[in-house]
Amino acid sequence: KDQLRIGATNFTLEYKDALALTEAQAVTKAKTAAFEEVKNGVNSNAQDRTNVVKVDETQLKAIQDGPNQGGTYPLTYTLEQDSKEVEVVIQVKVEKDLTTVNAHDSKIYVGDSWSAADNFDSALNKEGETVTFADIVVTGSVDTTTAGTYPVSYKYNDTVTTVNVTVKDNATEVNAHDSTIYTGDTWSAKDNFDSARDKDGNAVTFADVTVEGTVDNTQAGTYPITYKYDGFSKTIQVSVKNPQTAIYAHDSVVYTGDTWTAKDNFDRAIDKAGNAVAYKDVTVEDAADVDLATPGTYSVTYRYAGISKVVQITVKPRLTKVESHDSTIYAGDTWQAKDNFDAATNKKGDNVKLADVTVTGQVDTQTPGTYEVTYRYDGVTSVSHVTVLQNHAKIIVHDSKLQLNGKWDAKDNFVSAMSRTGSEIPLSNVKVTGKVNTKKAGTYKVTYTIDPNEGTADAGKKELSVVANIQVVEKEMVVKGGGDPAEIKQRTATYREAIPRTGDQMNLWIVLLGVCLVGLALFLWINRQRRSHK
Repeated sequence: KDQLRIGATNFTLEYKDALALTEAQAVTKAKTAAFEEVKNGVNSNAQDRTNVVKVDETQLKAIQDGPNQGGTYPLTYTLEQDSKEVEVVIQVKVEKDLTTVNAHDSKIYVGDSWSAADNFDSALNKEGETVTFADIVVTGSVDTTTAGTYPVSYKYNDTVTTVNVTVKDNATEVNAHDSTIYTGDTWSAKDNFDSARDKDGNAVTFADVTVEGTVDNTQAGTYPITYKYDGFSKTIQVSVKNPQTAIYAHDSVVYTGDTWTAKDNFDRAIDKAGNAVAYKDVTVEDAADVDLATPGTYSVTYRYAGISKVVQITVKPRLTKVESHDSTIYAGDTWQAKDNFDAATNKKGDNVKLADVTVTGQVDTQTPGTYEVTYRYDGVTSVSHVTVLQNHAKIIVHDSKLQLNGKWDAKDNFVSAMSRTGSEIPLSNVKVTGKVNTKKAGTYKVTYTIDPNEGTADAGKKELSVVANIQVVEKEMVVKGGGDPAEIKQRTATYREAIPRTGDQMNLWIVLLGVCLVGLALFLWINRQRRSHK
């Protein structure tokens, strides 16, 4: 047409070739020929234009995408030149080819077994007949000990299917724990089960786990329990022990007026495992019935975990007492708190020493007045009054001069004496010691001693002395009464100079001597020890 010529022949091809048929192949297989007639004056020649032939793309694609059942397809070849066009249509026959190889990807886990047949599904030849696995060529391998993705190819004739076998780390696990229970406790296998996971790490319910073993919760012992899932297992031990639960508390005696709480009689408690139990976790019964104002015996119960302990609280009358007395002393007397203390007892009625009694108040034995002294023990007090009276005890004598060969009598130098109560003491009750030799000049000392407590209950305990000096002189006139009044010196001793009687003094000196001897012995022993260490 229009000096353009094109020719092509029908052709047949395999299905597999149809799938990959290109435009160039279609031109070749159709033995396509295309020419353009070119005139030159009266002459003309044909020029080959095969290389510019075009194949209908839509029709070509229909052949490429056609089913494996085969078929006949039109295919148009076109030659265009200088706005001129010519075409030819041929028939392309595609042979039927039902060959297929079917296989699938899969996922397995490290340690699983695997063979190539596991991923093979089926195969057909070109006629659609079943092909056995034995006729399939397999390439590729899978390392089931190492996680990774492994390609495996299944080939029959020219048909190849490649699949991926993914080997994953196996996340399967079963977790459970040991435990200790006690006879009488309830138990189920679920108590010791913690968790389980499948190969992919997904949680597995307890219902899907197999449990082997049992626990006798009435008999002490150790029982193995095994939890299994998908080839994995975990064995734990359930120990059944006899419970150690106990409560320790004690009876006690209290006294009316005491403070008391139930905790006072609680000693300790332990749970079934032998661990200490806090008091707050113990139940106390009947504590409110303990009447600390009424003597009697009261029961109190302590309970914990089915165990109880009953104790007795005995409330007794309170026998605490403190006894003391009032007294009267005289200025200058000695006084101590024990002088007015009579007795004290504790709440049980046992005697209490003064050292354990609190004493408050002071007595000024030099100043007349009434002083209050309090004795206190365990909330009980006794108040005593100590009256310090004016002490009138005194003795007065005077010195004197006496002419040689004169007469002398003790009464010559005695002036007066008075007891602490203010009563006069006659010379006849005055003890006079010392002598005066009137035939020999000199000065003589005569001691006048009285009992300042004369006439009282303390008579004989003290003595009060004063010394008179008698001077015997030669040829010297002395006035009657013992000498020149201007030269007479009066001497007075009061209660302040009174001392214990000689016997009492001796006892004091003996005590002091004993203390000194003990001190000396201790000193000598220390020196000896020091020398031995050197």
